[in-house]
Amino acid sequence: MNKKIITGAVSAAVLSLSGVVYADTTSDLVNALVTKGVLTEEEGALLSKSNDKKKA
Repeated sequence: MNKKIITGAVSAAVLSLSGVVYADTTSDLVNALVTKGVLTEEEGALLSKSNDKKKA
């Protein structure tokens, strides 16, 4: 019984942290796609600008 409670608590903690980590990786992803040539500089700037508006 205690093992299930601990497992649930640890799972909840890990899931709650994953959103915070994911939220700050957009600019890194856009930069990587521009570097690889998947996106143009203009498309990357547009996505970054769009993301900045959502944060504000």
